[in-house]
Amino acid sequence: AAIKLDTFACVKKLEVAGVPLKQAEAHVGLISEIFHDVVPAKQAVSETESKIEIKLKELEIKLKELELKIEMK
Repeated sequence: AAIKLDTFACVKKLEVAGVPLKQAEAHVGLISEIFHDVVPAKQAVSETESKIEIKLKELEIKLKELELKIEMK
C-alpha cells in the first residue's frame, strides 16, 4: 500500500503557523524528497526481513530432518 504525502496540506499548515510561502514550499519539498526515499527503503527492509525469516524456517526444517536421520542410524 502506497503512502501519500499531501504536500499542499503541509505547505498550508506551515503558512498558518507563520512560515512564509516560499520557505514553507522549500521545507515541504525537502520533506517530500526524504519521504519518497525513506518509505521505499523501509518497505525493502521489511521484504528482506520476510525473506530471511522464510530461509531461517527452511534451515530449521532441514536441521530437524538431519537430526532425525542421525538418530535413525
